[in-house]
Amino acid sequence: MTQLLIVEDDPQMIKGLKMFFSSQDYEVTEAMDGETGVKCALEGDPDVMILDVMLP
Repeated sequence: MTQLLIVEDDPQMIKGLKMFFSSQDYEVTEAMDGETGVKCALEGDPDVMILDVMLP
């Protein structure tokens, strides 16, 4: 299964993206901030990442 990491601070956006990509057989991991996103990327080795470029 393809692993996807979503780094996004908007809970509604995460919910929608996670719902869609899960239905497409992606294994979805989420992070609410950049620091957590980096940690998840290093620990999980995702195949694909979706990043919010406007994180606070």
